[in-house]
Amino acid sequence: MRGDTIAAISTPLGIGGIGIVRISGPQAVGIVEGIFRGKVRPGKVRHRRMLYGHIVDGRGEEVDEVLVSVMRAPHTYTTEDVVEINCHGGMAVTRKVLRLVLERGARMAQPGEFTMRAFLGGRIDLAQAEAVADIVRAGSERARRAAYAQLSGALSRRVEGLRLRLLKAVAHIEATIDFPEGVELSDDEVRGRLEGVLEVIESLRASYRRGRVEKEGVRAVIVGKPNVGKSSLMNALLEEERAIVSEVPGTTRDFLDGTIEIEGLQVHLVDTAGVGEVRDEIERQARMRIERQAALADVFLVVLDGSEPLSSQDEEVARLVREGKKVIAVNKRDKGRVVADEDVRGILGKGPILEVSALAGSGLDDLRSAILEVALGDAIWEGDGLLITKERHKAALDRASEALCRTLEALEEGWPYEVLRVEVQEALEALEDILGRTTPEDVLGRIFSEFCVGK
Repeated sequence: MRGDTIAAISTPLGIGGIGIVRISGPQAVGIVEGIFRGKVRPGKVRHRRMLYGHIVDGRGEEVDEVLVSVMRAPHTYTTEDVVEINCHGGMAVTRKVLRLVLERGARMAQPGEFTMRAFLGGRIDLAQAEAVADIVRAGSERARRAAYAQLSGALSRRVEGLRLRLLKAVAHIEATIDFPEGVELSDDEVRGRLEGVLEVIESLRASYRRGRVEKEGVRAVIVGKPNVGKSSLMNALLEEERAIVSEVPGTTRDFLDGTIEIEGLQVHLVDTAGVGEVRDEIERQARMRIERQAALADVFLVVLDGSEPLSSQDEEVARLVREGKKVIAVNKRDKGRVVADEDVRGILGKGPILEVSALAGSGLDDLRSAILEVALGDAIWEGDGLLITKERHKAALDRASEALCRTLEALEEGWPYEVLRVEVQEALEALEDILGRTTPEDVLGRIFSEFCVGK
């Protein structure tokens, strides 16, 4: 509840350089004064001052040497008084400091409550608030850039601009209904304004596929028959011994995974068991797991042994990946190649074919580039850099687009402006939902519940 003073540990628990206990609310400064000893009292300083001293318990015993940051409302993250206690990193000390703060009258913050207070205080809108969680979770440079663009307000400004244009359209429609003789705009001019808004909305919708890929990365599933070097290739790409490598076919019976970054894009590699004849229960279960991983793949990395002719097992692999996007790695080029590209194309169809040697580490740069190209192949977006990354935003834009399309159809068919007003208002509400102006409380609660406690 806004008005309470809340507190939480804002740094990951564990051993580290510092641990931060964050307090926000009307009693934040007073609570810290009760446990802080230093030359200057927190209540005596102005905005954005850092104080050196010690945290003490109720018996006056020193708990830790700290720096205390004092930030005054409304110019803080939450728009309330905020105090952050910077103590030594470690589970025992940060928990002790938090316990002392809670004993003085603060309550434990709920997940995302600091950011929710920033939203409720008007410092950020809902799209920016969601970006806070995204930037914390960003696992790659592309994901960070996409999240920061949203956090800095790029999406909010675009949506607000569309909202204002629709408000003008609503005002014109209202005027046409109430004062038809005094309206200066023609139907064609109204249509042009609505089509202009729809064009921008369609551009944002088109960016979602690329935005999702840049935010979440891609899942590249490595497939091939036994003993073609799948695990060796995965180890080479990861630059670590993640998978056991052996000359014995079928060493990998379950799947292994690891993550690499290619030009800022996060790529989740999944090494699966060799695709071959199913002879027993273990191999049947292995095949089932391969098929489950294949169903989740964004890209297949198909590995062939270039030093041997193609076999029926390679054809079985081809059947498994037939409908998916694929990069074909012809491995073991250090042993000499006997497999021709036309034979590979004959069973696998489309997809770049590259010669590699997992053992020698050759051809890997070209392989990484090919994975990136194929992963982004149907997600290329020629927009201005703003990407839609969240399904909630895409759904709201879908609603706005559908409402505007219905509006234009109604205008074309000569429906009364009362009908147009309903449809344009629906599009307007969909855009406002992105910014959090019409979002129900249960949706807000679900969004902020996904945050960590200290944020």
